[in-house]
Amino acid sequence: QLPDFLKYDLEPTIYTKRCAEFLSQLAENENREVPIHVKVDTGMGRVGVPYESAVEFLEFVNRLPGLRIKGLYTHFATSDEKDKSYALEQFSKFEHIIRALNDKQIKIPLKHCANSGAILDLPQTYLDMVRPGVMMYGYYPSTETTESVPIKPLMTFKTQVLFIKNVPANTSVSYGRKYITDKPTRIATLPVGYADGYNRLLTNRAYVTIRGKKFPVVGRVCMDLILVDLGEDEEIKVGDEVVLFGAGDDHFSVREYCDIVDTIPYEVTCWVSKRVPRVYKQ
Repeated sequence: QLPDFLKYDLEPTIYTKRCAEFLSQLAENENREVPIHVKVDTGMGRVGVPYESAVEFLEFVNRLPGLRIKGLYTHFATSDEKDKSYALEQFSKFEHIIRALNDKQIKIPLKHCANSGAILDLPQTYLDMVRPGVMMYGYYPSTETTESVPIKPLMTFKTQVLFIKNVPANTSVSYGRKYITDKPTRIATLPVGYADGYNRLLTNRAYVTIRGKKFPVVGRVCMDLILVDLGEDEEIKVGDEVVLFGAGDDHFSVREYCDIVDTIPYEVTCWVSKRVPRVYKQ
């Protein structure tokens, strides 16, 4: 992928000598300087230069032709938890690396490590820039952080009513007959399901909003379809807009979603699959 970083003027993250050497050669071949960021693993345990060898690695990369170290960063493992001790330990290691580089006259313009949890609770970690993640959607990363930065949900997941049918009492709907009507009612079919990121665990536990009214999701969530019990409501029509989740008191919230499926807001937003069209509004 590295040639594409040069083609589109992107700034890659580097944390192995092999990758750094290859990128250096590409840069020399094109007679250009490539800005890079180096990631250090101070305790997240995913990718990055091990903390113990970070300074040595940065010295090595700093000598390579064609590369310019523009950024240095790490990532917190526990900043969204109430106990910040491990995050502060990570930050202490990161500061140690910065001091060591200053002593060696290696100047890096951008140092960054604050994700959403740290933005809320650890302002001392802001450094030169911050990296909000789930906050960009308008959600706090967990219930254990403060709400020191006011944010509001921005993402709404919508569909439309596909089909409506009148059914008598004792009618089962969807796989496994997990919902059986106890009286005559109207059932709406919506063209959305777990292939779109609407979790199967919401079966018989969620609701949608249509024309400002709440209606329960009934029957097992399918791959492409879900069912909603409209009761005796005669106003709802095929083609009506349906809010699956979104901001506002009338809508099923991401927080309610999280409580049902036992997860975090970021996973809920990321579940919405690529086959769902995105509409961006300013």
